[in-house]
Amino acid sequence: PSSPTPQQFRHYQLSSLDQQIPPVYNHLVLFYPATTNAQTYNFKLSVSQALTHFYPLAGRIINNSIVDCNDEGIPFKEAQVKCRLSDFLHDPLPQQLNKLYPFPLDDAAELPMGIQFNTFLCGGIGIGVCVSHKIGDALSFFTFLNTWAAIARGDTKNVVLPELVSAKLFPPRNVSVPEPVMEKSEKNIATKRLVFSASKIEEIRAKYAVDHEIRPSRIEALSAFIWSRFIASTKEKPSPNG
Repeated sequence: PSSPTPQQFRHYQLSSLDQQIPPVYNHLVLFYPATTNAQTYNFKLSVSQALTHFYPLAGRIINNSIVDCNDEGIPFKEAQVKCRLSDFLHDPLPQQLNKLYPFPLDDAAELPMGIQFNTFLCGGIGIGVCVSHKIGDALSFFTFLNTWAAIARGDTKNVVLPELVSAKLFPPRNVSVPEPVMEKSEKNIATKRLVFSASKIEEIRAKYAVDHEIRPSRIEALSAFIWSRFIASTKEKPSPNG
């Protein structure tokens, strides 16, 4: 953080909900076209200023109970990607995307957060961000990203400060972390990426707009479509024998 955390905020208590969350990271890669080295410094400076407000992210998780807000900071790694940004984004594979993050996504231990600054041959960049799900959910994750972006732009009016009150709403308990539903496997696992073109998404939106008075957003329409296909494919089929 750009300034020390006050002593009265040294220990951040995890809520009972946080304690039951598996040790995984929320993650996202932010891609930008060619930039300059001066902006790399701005990224580091702005994230340190954002961490002053989101100080638990710069601490260390202890015994699935508290975050020691000791201002040790976060890992900020830099990597070179041996291709152009446009080539990478043409049809990226999940295995390739995972290399843009600072550490494995399913092994969140004591580090609440990490960033990897990836530079492509063309000068484009990809910023891989990981935040422990024990510290923040998706809304908290994007609140941090938006605040970080506002600070980097010098847009102080849009800096949103977090409300660190989850432990008051959901007091901590003596609970054990649930075992993963699926065990980790060292074997190679095939993955597939489904791409929906803009025109197809608009067709889906139009379909749902006919069925409902309100036209859904792109994410609403696509989410509804995917879930409807999932339900249809997993629904028990009637027996041919009756």
